[in-house]
Amino acid sequence: MWNDLKINLQKVKVELGELSSEDNLVQKVLKAHYGLDLIEFSEFIKKREAARQECLNKTISLPVYGRWFLGSSILTFDNQKIRALTDQIALAS
Repeated sequence: MWNDLKINLQKVKVELGELSSEDNLVQKVLKAHYGLDLIEFSEFIKKREAARQECLNKTISLPVYGRWFLGSSILTFDNQKIRALTDQIALAS
């Protein structure tokens, strides 16, 4: 999802040319073109990180689908990847 969003962000910036320095405009066009902007994507992954961190803090597994659960190793791994992704988003915007 991030790679597609990043590709579409670059397409929008190319199409807008000199107007691409106006971040608000870029986000509006990205939302219209892709259906999601960087702010919404960032909020989405931060909610996922918060849910995982809450489970880690309570030392419980996270139920994900049916009878499946994510344990602490996966939750920790996910949060590390989400933090790295958050850094990439900050650089892209």
